[in-house]
Amino acid sequence: MRKLLAIGTLVLVGISLCFYPASAHISFSTISPASRVIVTIYEGNLSFIREQHYLNLKVGLNEVQFSWAGTWIDSSSIKLEALQHPKEVSIKEAVLPLDGKDFIIWKIESSQNLRELVEISYFTSGLFWEAGYDAEVNPEENLISSLKGWVKIENKSGKDYRKAEVILITGPIHLLKEKKREEKRRVLKAIALEKNEGSERRIIHPQVIEKEKISEYHLFRIKGKSDIEDKKKVKLALFTSKDIPLEVLYCFNLNKWGPYAVKFYKFENKERFPLPPGPIRILQRQTDKTLNYLGEDKIKYISSKGKVEINLGSTCKVRVDRKLKGYLRSRLQFSVRKDLVGYREEEKYQLKSQNFLNKIVKLKIREEISGEWDLLGSSILPSKKEAGALEFLLDIPAKGEKEIAYHIGKKVRLR
Repeated sequence: MRKLLAIGTLVLVGISLCFYPASAHISFSTISPASRVIVTIYEGNLSFIREQHYLNLKVGLNEVQFSWAGTWIDSSSIKLEALQHPKEVSIKEAVLPLDGKDFIIWKIESSQNLRELVEISYFTSGLFWEAGYDAEVNPEENLISSLKGWVKIENKSGKDYRKAEVILITGPIHLLKEKKREEKRRVLKAIALEKNEGSERRIIHPQVIEKEKISEYHLFRIKGKSDIEDKKKVKLALFTSKDIPLEVLYCFNLNKWGPYAVKFYKFENKERFPLPPGPIRILQRQTDKTLNYLGEDKIKYISSKGKVEINLGSTCKVRVDRKLKGYLRSRLQFSVRKDLVGYREEEKYQLKSQNFLNKIVKLKIREEISGEWDLLGSSILPSKKEAGALEFLLDIPAKGEKEIAYHIGKKVRLR
């Protein structure tokens, strides 16, 4: 029985399969460790791997063995391709053992003795990524002095990827039905291999992220190389931004948050690339240089120049007391059977806003109103009026208060 040389711990296929006896004129080729590894991780537990190796080939037919035992590699997706001499090197067959072992034997024909660079590509599972952010706010709460982005990668694939170039892709993967499996792979591979021509691209130095936009997908390249070891997590830096203007807004919406005002931070994404979804942690540098933890929220995908909004939770420092001050029912309508079928009602509300802080605060009050209604009067002009709501935007002085009185009329139909 012939002795073959194993070249890896992965699966590779992409040509027809057959089974036939050995030939006395076959050379057994060895493959060097990967000279380049590119790991593209999508959302949804799917990754596309490209490994480049040098293969020592002799004139004639060569045999190379490749195994993938203990990994989550999709054996039906594996492909081997000659990169330097595609005309002199052809992959004739891929032979699977009859006993079902997790390896494959390639039969490669070469027209001359060559040290050929080949690429092995395949889909695998078990690689996951999540972005996250740390924001440091100044004591005055008007500036984010430092915003640091990072990405955490977890490897459960069964294989180490050392000195890997990492590409992260965010965006929905819609081709999930089994009958569209091949189309899904074609689209995902095209995204991973997309060339830079015509795409939006920028490298930020000394930061370590660059971004390309491909249709509805967004591609993030981590600069440099990283070791992504099996059964481990690795945290990689994405970028650091400095001195971002910050807006603090308090919001009151009884239907959404109950009787408490909620504190928000708002700022613009000043980077030339979008921010992937992920948790953001808020810290504040005190005058004595210590850091206090203020809270945490999760941001959605934020485009370049888009607004980031962080919910820091309810607070007792800004308060709104809402009271119904008057109610009138009129214009009653009856059916021929003398059943009440409709009427008009008028409601008068008082909103008393109090600020217990030693600085001016901006407060947005949203009053949600159902049914057919109209505004009959208001002591302060609303900043927004729409079909289902009124909004008021107020500046409350330090340790001060403001009142709003408004009057609405509603048409009520019972049937």
